[in-house]
Amino acid sequence: MPRKGWKWLVFALGLGLSVFLLGASAFGGDAIETKPGGLPVAKEQGDLTDLARHLNNPVNWSRTAGLGDITLEPFLVPQWKPWLIFGVAPSLIMPAATDPHLGQGKVQLGPVVVVGFLTKQWIGGVFVQNWWSLAGHNAKPVVNQMNLQYFLYRMLPDAWQVGFAPMSW
Repeated sequence: MPRKGWKWLVFALGLGLSVFLLGASAFGGDAIETKPGGLPVAKEQGDLTDLARHLNNPVNWSRTAGLGDITLEPFLVPQWKPWLIFGVAPSLIMPAATDPHLGQGKVQLGPVVVVGFLTKQWIGGVFVQNWWSLAGHNAKPVVNQMNLQYFLYRMLPDAWQVGFAPMSW
């Protein structure tokens, strides 16, 4: 794609992001009153906006804000080949959540490994973590959880990049 084409791509992505952010900022405070199970409370009168909100939000999601647990991962990264990414570390999670929904209430320890590649135009790989609970509140369940994140990015001119990095819990 010629250099001009990238400018249009960046413009289109920026415009899409702007519309998304404007829509997200207008979303606050318009929760639908629901019965248990997520069904809307019947109203005498309704409009298409209420119907659209319900169809896009079949479950009444609530928001929680605050500080979550703190993770420490001091990576050891040997230098083998210039294109190879490899790192290994112990991963320590300290319970610091300000809300019970934002943390697990347990001290956790486990391994973390990252393996990937790096070229002039691409960076990709996989990032795997696993934690087991060591200590914490007895009322909280025992923790044995894994986080898997794979990533692939394409480097673009002028320090831009495009890619993805989904997480699986």
